[in-house]
Amino acid sequence: MRSCVGIVLCLISLTGCSRFGPKADGDDAPSASYHVDNFTVKYDGNSETIRGASVAPVFFESAKAKPLLGRLFLAEEYPSRGRQVVVVGYRFWQRKLGADSALIGRTLNVNDRAFTVVGVMPAAFQVPSGVEMWVPMAAPAN
Repeated sequence: MRSCVGIVLCLISLTGCSRFGPKADGDDAPSASYHVDNFTVKYDGNSETIRGASVAPVFFESAKAKPLLGRLFLAEEYPSRGRQVVVVGYRFWQRKLGADSALIGRTLNVNDRAFTVVGVMPAAFQVPSGVEMWVPMAAPAN
């Protein structure tokens, strides 16, 4: 009986330290690979402030993320003077953009600058928590 109690306690202890079940998308994205901020988005005559993230090239790669629609950022879109592109989150796409599958290639005004929508992330991708939009992180100026 005493050995059974020890085994049960050991299993409880291991369960508390281990993660079981499927791994959520983005669990491996290093925190240094993104910066969260408020983005002001203007669309269809409306304006809204949402949480967004500027992300480094390693962000989507380390998160093993794949877009629902479109694509992720290209290497040439990261330099500070690169093309202004944005990937939107599923909930923002559904709630504010009408789940329009023809959104890819259209322009959104983000922080008073024109950004071309290149992708929509799936509902399961919520990294960092509460973020609804991602833009390429500008490379530091030399």
